[in-house]
Amino acid sequence: MTQRIIAVIVIVALGIGGAVYAYRGLFPPPAKEAEGPIYATADVVRGDIHVTVTVQGPLYPSQGGAIYLPWRPDAGDSPGYVFVEYKVKEGDFVKAGDTVVVLAAPALEEQLQQARQRLEQDIRRLADLLGIPPDQVGYIDPSQGVILRAPIDGRLTGFNLKQGQQVKSGQVIGQVVDDSRFIMQVAVLPAEFGGFGVGSKAFIRLENYDGWIEGTVTDISPGEVPVAERDLCGGSPESQNYFFVRWVTVEGKNPGLVMPGMKAQVGIATSPEGDGVKDTRWLRYCQTVEGYGAEEPVVSPVEGSVTKIHVQNLANVKKGDPIVVMAGADVQKQLREMQDRIDEDRQKLAALQQAVGRLEVKAPIDGIVVELQNMNPGQPVQDGTWFGSVFSPQKMQLQGNVSDVDVVKIQVGAPVTVTVDATPGVTYQGVVRDVSPSGKDESGIPQFMVWIEFEGGPQLRPGMMGRAIIDVGHAENTLLIPIEAIFQERGQPAVEVLNPDGTTTTRIIKVGLMGDREVEVLSGLEEGEKVVVGSSLDLLPSQKPGSNPILPQRPAQPAPNTPEAPAPAPEPGGS
Repeated sequence: MTQRIIAVIVIVALGIGGAVYAYRGLFPPPAKEAEGPIYATADVVRGDIHVTVTVQGPLYPSQGGAIYLPWRPDAGDSPGYVFVEYKVKEGDFVKAGDTVVVLAAPALEEQLQQARQRLEQDIRRLADLLGIPPDQVGYIDPSQGVILRAPIDGRLTGFNLKQGQQVKSGQVIGQVVDDSRFIMQVAVLPAEFGGFGVGSKAFIRLENYDGWIEGTVTDISPGEVPVAERDLCGGSPESQNYFFVRWVTVEGKNPGLVMPGMKAQVGIATSPEGDGVKDTRWLRYCQTVEGYGAEEPVVSPVEGSVTKIHVQNLANVKKGDPIVVMAGADVQKQLREMQDRIDEDRQKLAALQQAVGRLEVKAPIDGIVVELQNMNPGQPVQDGTWFGSVFSPQKMQLQGNVSDVDVVKIQVGAPVTVTVDATPGVTYQGVVRDVSPSGKDESGIPQFMVWIEFEGGPQLRPGMMGRAIIDVGHAENTLLIPIEAIFQERGQPAVEVLNPDGTTTTRIIKVGLMGDREVEVLSGLEEGEKVVVGSSLDLLPSQKPGSNPILPQRPAQPAPNTPEAPAPAPEPGGS
């Protein structure tokens, strides 16, 4: 019984002792002597600071272009393009202007030929209307109207127009005859034919004209034809006889008296060595002068009124001389319409020629071909059809997110060094191109997008992962303090400065660059001052100086009566 009581007493005593020990550990008794707080400090020093922000993200091409069939400027019918083949494959390097896609347009060649013919016809029609060469059509002035010109050298006959008179399209307003020469169709009987040919001399003796006029045989019909005697010059009107004849054309110079309708006896020299008249075979039937050597009508190509007359009837004119001008409003309108038609023809032809040039789709820039579409030969292709892309690996872009703390440090244009996982050991230089003005919440953390452009290389591809180090600033020989020394005082950055007497003073400072560990001080501190980075006031009651890595261990007190410790002062009245 006694032993059991003793055991209970021991257990209770141990419990009470443990409780007391724990209480004293948590709530130690006050020090025997009053002590101030212990401070951890750092010196304000001069040095260099270099602040960077790291961004990670995928690569994108900064420069690129689409491979596509451009839209035609006109809204005409499609040439009917079909796909033929690709001249490249994905990953190939191309230069701007290289052929990437080959197309075909089976109906295009026929359309092109028709357009050329239509343009040539309209130009020729206007040139003929104005009496000018086709290459001068583009320089005409519709306000000048239509000028009817002499078609040949000669004399204007049958012309009797007056100014203001209305003329119809196709109306013959006169005739220009070259009366310096005359022409005759001569009937030669079979018995008279022979001994002469084209180029033989002919002699014409006109009625009531002394002497003869020399001419030349210029043509002979290939065979004989039947002719009624009554239809021959000098034949009997009552005759029912028919003869076979050859028609021989004779031309000669007009001394000025020969006129169409005159009758004449004609002889043809049968011996080129003869004196002419002696060796001439005079034909049985007389002949009639048919006309002059050249006769051309002057025809109005348009309907309108005469605004000016340049020559009068029977005037001698040269080829191209103006005869009349037709420049009324109706004529000018017609000329403008013809000009418009020619312009339209040219535009259609140019569009078709451009369509021919579109049969080969070119690379828009130097770069690497990507994203080629699956196309089958013969597959129809429309304007705007996209075939793929070309990107330049020489200009790349990295996109990534930064926190709200880092985004305020980044400025557009800041220099950047980029490394890419796929090209170890290679660095690329670039700049910050843009920073998102607003952030997006990602798992409760605001993130801001940053776009970085840099000079790339041929090994880079879109989608590769890169790491960009943005140089947000650096300073040399500037004042620096640890970042943990700074706190906010009335909304401004501040520090506690440790005074020589062990007290502290709160001081407002102006900061510059802020790194992960150090901060640049622009004003408010002097080199060599000490700033507080921690205090024993920050410790829990159970903590002692030295147990917190920020605070220093308090120096140990020397033992009494040791050389380092002073001897205790003698009691008053002691010996």
